Amino acid sequence: MPNELQVAIYGAGSGGELIRRCLDGTGCRAVVYFDGDPAKQGRVLGGVPVDAPKNVSRHDFDRLIIASATVYEEAICKTLLELGVPTDKIVPRTLLTNNMTHRIRCYGKSAGVRACVTGMSYHRQAVVPELSEFSIFNAASTSQDLYFDLAIARAMLGTGVDRPAAWLLGLTYYSLHYDMSLSKTWPCVFYYKDLFGYHHLEETRKEYYLNRFDSVAVADSLPSTVLDNLAREEHRSLVLDNTGTFDFGGSDATQLQARTDGNKWYPGTVAENKGILKAFVQLLLENGITPILTFIPFPASYPIRTELADECFEFVAGLERKYGCRTLNGYEMTGFIDQDFYDTSHLNIHGGQKFTALADALLRAL
Repeated sequence: MPNELQVAIYGAGSGGELIRRCLDGTGCRAVVYFDGDPAKQGRVLGGVPVDAPKNVSRHDFDRLIIASATVYEEAICKTLLELGVPTDKIVPRTLLTNNMTHRIRCYGKSAGVRACVTGMSYHRQAVVPELSEFSIFNAASTSQDLYFDLAIARAMLGTGVDRPAAWLLGLTYYSLHYDMSLSKTWPCVFYYKDLFGYHHLEETRKEYYLNRFDSVAVADSLPSTVLDNLAREEHRSLVLDNTGTFDFGGSDATQLQARTDGNKWYPGTVAENKGILKAFVQLLLENGITPILTFIPFPASYPIRTELADECFEFVAGLERKYGCRTLNGYEMTGFIDQDFYDTSHLNIHGGQKFTALADALLRAL
């Protein structure tokens, strides 16, 4: 078909297949897979041949989407750059799945939204729009940083869409102590940099490979229908079809995860984050929106670091008294069981159904 965008896909596994499906009917066409596994090279998957990465120069394509797991993105990008692939052709998948430009545009096209959700990935699974009696726009993402959550909210409110009645501010017990750019998830800062700037990112880290890519340009380089399809597929697999459960009795992963979460303690950020959360609440109230400070539940075996939680909840209680905020506190809920979680801290669809019902009850009372 003339004027089709020719797309190469790095990774011939399930992620690559998902990307190929998301290209269907969008004006894009998958022309080749690249994969480092010799067992896959030479095969044809869904009508698309698989070749070795070293042969990338033999193929013509307009974009190359990296479909492999995020942990491999840096090495793959470096390899592709060394093989001479231009940066304006390379599209790391994470820049698509975490692209707030597209999500904000989607919000700008919405109508009749009763409540919005921002916050970390926990809240993406916890508040499920399809299970709510209200129209909910869930913009929760990989950000665990109040700096970016406030920036996302400001951008959403700047679209001119009618204001929702409520806003669920997704928090966790270590939110006040957390700065994404100082943690092991600091590369995620680059997914937001073009919209919201850097946040306390050391100069040495600005040489990270993703700094070579303009995430806004990446979003605009593919038809919006590709991003729509990818968002829909990921939402289906991560949320709607996610019935998986975690074997809490047969693993110490919960203890390990809790220790990791409990060590996200950067005392220098506490004062700043308190100011950001206060500004977030004030922004919503100025726009006639009820702030709902929202904490998802954790499994019973998850040991919360009490000194972090105590400081967080004390500050939240102060916001409730001063501004009349509502709170949806999963830490105080007893109706959740281990089978409601698909890993050590994320709810599956069964847990999401329970939490969404609780959110609905609060929204109903507004």
